[in-house]
Amino acid sequence: MNTIVNNLEVTNNLYGQIDLHCRVLLTSSLEMFSIHNTIVLSRGLIDVVPDEATLAAMLAQEVADAMVPKPYQDQYGFSDISRLPATKILKRLSFQNQKKETESNSLKAMEFLKKSPYAAALKNAGLFLAQLHSQAKALKQ
Repeated sequence: MNTIVNNLEVTNNLYGQIDLHCRVLLTSSLEMFSIHNTIVLSRGLIDVVPDEATLAAMLAQEVADAMVPKPYQDQYGFSDISRLPATKILKRLSFQNQKKETESNSLKAMEFLKKSPYAAALKNAGLFLAQLHSQAKALKQ
C-alpha cells in the first residue's frame, strides 16, 4: 500500500507535501479512512480488492482526503494518544465527511489517478466500486 501511495505522490508531484503512511486494521469488515497523515484500510477490504489498480483507486481517494486539513479531528490527538477520555471520544469525534467535501476529494482522486501508472487499468476498479456500491445495504460498513 505504501508503494502505491508513493507512486501516486511521485507522479502527481506531491512527494514531500505530505508524509503519508498506510496501516492495516485487523478486522474483516470493509473499512477505509484517513486520520491526519495515516491511511487505514481493513484486512477485510484488502482481501476483496481484485487488483492493484483498484487498490490504487481507493488509496487515491484517501490521499485526496488526507491532504484536506481537518482541525476538528486532528486537534484531539497526537500520534498515539488522545487528549480525551475514552468515554467522550465517540461523542466528540465525527469521521463522516460532508457531501461537498467527498465530491471534491473524488475529483482530486481522479486527477491523481489520471497521471498515475494505474490510469490504463482503471476499468476493473470502476466495476469493483460499482458492485460494492450495489451491495451497500447488505455491507453496512
